[in-house]
Amino acid sequence: MTPSLATNTAHAPDSNPTMLADWKQPAHNKLPTGCKLCDKEGNLLRCAGCQMFHYCSREHQVQDRPDHKNDNPFENHVGRFWKIRETRPYMNALSELAMMTQSTRHSDSLQAEYDSCKELLRLCPGDNMGVRATVPSVLLRLGKDQECYDFMKWFAQTLNNRNYDWFKTEGYLNIKNADIFEDIDYLAGSRVMIDLSFLICMMILKIRVALDLGKLSGLQSEIDRMSEATALLARLDVVRGENIDQKRPQLKRQIDELFIAVNQRNNHYWPMLMEPEEAISKPPIPMYMMGSPEEARMALQQTWYPWMEVEAVYTFMTLIAVGQHGEYF
Repeated sequence: MTPSLATNTAHAPDSNPTMLADWKQPAHNKLPTGCKLCDKEGNLLRCAGCQMFHYCSREHQVQDRPDHKNDNPFENHVGRFWKIRETRPYMNALSELAMMTQSTRHSDSLQAEYDSCKELLRLCPGDNMGVRATVPSVLLRLGKDQECYDFMKWFAQTLNNRNYDWFKTEGYLNIKNADIFEDIDYLAGSRVMIDLSFLICMMILKIRVALDLGKLSGLQSEIDRMSEATALLARLDVVRGENIDQKRPQLKRQIDELFIAVNQRNNHYWPMLMEPEEAISKPPIPMYMMGSPEEARMALQQTWYPWMEVEAVYTFMTLIAVGQHGEYF
């Protein structure tokens, strides 16, 4: 039997005022399009916060700001996004989107992955989705070594602060142009169980810096042609000075410390790196125990490409297998 109109109206969504108002409108009313205020089409500006509504002009966006901000969880719930259960499907979908691009060897897809991770961390600084472990690898692959170092240092130091309020947004990821030559006791010597991928990516980053210093030693013409991607641009005082050769032993010591720290954290990683086929072919693991083969496999999947995509770094990796990595520099 076909339900009557009275039966249908009995289920009108009277718990939602906006939906109830729409329910009482004539059926021929079409959805509004274009500018949120005037419906104008063409050459629209999209709200950077919600990425949903459009405006025909800056003036209309400013005019609508008070009302829009009140109903926009992408702005007024930043930091506490995960606490709103209705946002979790969005967070899960964005995380899946980031994971889908991990194995794509193209800078555009890597940038898209990084943008997705940044947005997840902006909305949820406490990282309930667990995306921070993948970010250093992506930044290394994009050639953003300094940004990678700043990211890892901030998280390593902040995770050591038991009083840090993960729901606040002030001061979040606010380390910029930190000293890439400094000792890494805050990471390798930390009592906090930092992500294994951080230790590995820090080691790769230090290797890259040491190799760049080796190329630049005594070659002023090369210094002047340095790529903007290199972290050494933030320390031109060192690069243009006379103590380049003094920095390489310092970096070598740090690399040795990180090699030991990785092995102490998970002694399955280095053997797995030498025979990676099985580990990198399996799907990601949602949960694992620290120090387990499963953790090593996850870390290998997160760090495999930074090892492989720079020839000199790959050469260093092969020397690990024969115990000669300490003599590489």
